[in-house]
Amino acid sequence: MILEQFVEIKEQTQVMADPLDLLVTNIILKEHAPTEIYEIGTGSGAWVITQFKTGITAPEYVLIDDFSWTAKGWSGNRFWPQDELDLRNYVDEQTNHKLSFKIVNSDIYDYIDIMKSNINTVRIDMDPDHNGFEKIIDKLDDTGLLLVDDVVFNMGLNRIVNLIDFKRQGKIYPLWIGLKESAWVKNKDYRDQLYVSACNTIKENYDIGLTEYDEPYLNIDTWKYFTTRYHNFSEKFQNLKQS
Repeated sequence: MILEQFVEIKEQTQVMADPLDLLVTNIILKEHAPTEIYEIGTGSGAWVITQFKTGITAPEYVLIDDFSWTAKGWSGNRFWPQDELDLRNYVDEQTNHKLSFKIVNSDIYDYIDIMKSNINTVRIDMDPDHNGFEKIIDKLDDTGLLLVDDVVFNMGLNRIVNLIDFKRQGKIYPLWIGLKESAWVKNKDYRDQLYVSACNTIKENYDIGLTEYDEPYLNIDTWKYFTTRYHNFSEKFQNLKQS
């Protein structure tokens, strides 16, 4: 798929993610071939719907949320389901009843405690505390992939601090850091394997400003990861000045 297709799908699903991040996430997930995807903080279900529309057909999706926004009165142009049935109907409608998924309507921390072990892929789109974050990582299998949203200082400072701490402890390793999304892997050797395959796919098929890092970390380890960024900033800046 090309970047323009992700732009169109984002408009359809109203997912709160940048099209470039969606593209790279799609590449990583296809290389990873998830057997299951747990999304903690699923919200409107837009991210899961987007994955389905971009060809990520994991055998099982588990959508976890407590629907706390219903008490906060969130509204606007985006769809916010009011309860579990509302979410189920919306996801079924958007995927033509072709997506296999289950919904967990629960306090996030209560569910993390009882969540099964050896999960293959988890996406976090909420702000767990340090203990909750660690429990999620511990639930991953040996080649577990952790996708974390909002890893920018003005949105998810707590997530960034926790991820750095768990990297320091050797519990998780960075794979990719995008504009707002990121990917982390539990096993360092598997991270290296996924790093090579994902980077090769991007280099062979896309021109999206890929930058690779292999940086010393406390003189005992390295941060080996790649980033993607806008490579048309100058054009956007010029358009801004002219408007």
